[in-house]
Amino acid sequence: MKKFKILISVLLLCIVTSIVTAYGIYGHTLIDITNEKSIINHLSADKSKPITIIDTKQTGNWFGVLYTDPLDEDEGYYHFKYITKAKFYKNHYHNAGGNSRFTTDETTCFELNNMDENRLAAEVFLFGSGRNYDKELSVFEYSENTNKYKKIEKIEVPEEPYIMARSYKLEESSNTISIQDELSYVDNLIK
Repeated sequence: MKKFKILISVLLLCIVTSIVTAYGIYGHTLIDITNEKSIINHLSADKSKPITIIDTKQTGNWFGVLYTDPLDEDEGYYHFKYITKAKFYKNHYHNAGGNSRFTTDETTCFELNNMDENRLAAEVFLFGSGRNYDKELSVFEYSENTNKYKKIEKIEVPEEPYIMARSYKLEESSNTISIQDELSYVDNLIK
């Protein structure tokens, strides 16, 4: 009986040690958003040529990073990447989500939770390389059911590269968020 208790104790110790080790190894695969070096190491395509972080923002379960990469920076490219929150780790995220590479001065809208049929709000990242010609843009909620746009916010476009994190309450969970200049909005009303 004593040998059986020792065997069970050793077995339990091995199981707990394995779980703790697996948890630690898993944690090292995640991006620590409180540590700039962790972000740079995980997002750099070439570790010997690290990225330069321009801006970061967080909304809901997502974290956005705007950066330049020395591999294509001389061509005028900016990169945007959003990553998803990991369970069981505070401030740690999976290197999974969406990304964009751009040179234009247009503002781009990434709607993060548009696949959630039960959502009450749209979680959104707006980003761009800075103002060239549009000083202000408007954010709209679009309903496919009514084929109408509803203006929700006017934003001033910064002169420098930027990310904006927003959460917009929706009238219907299937509605989408878009961004347009005032002239495009007027054109949509006429249609």
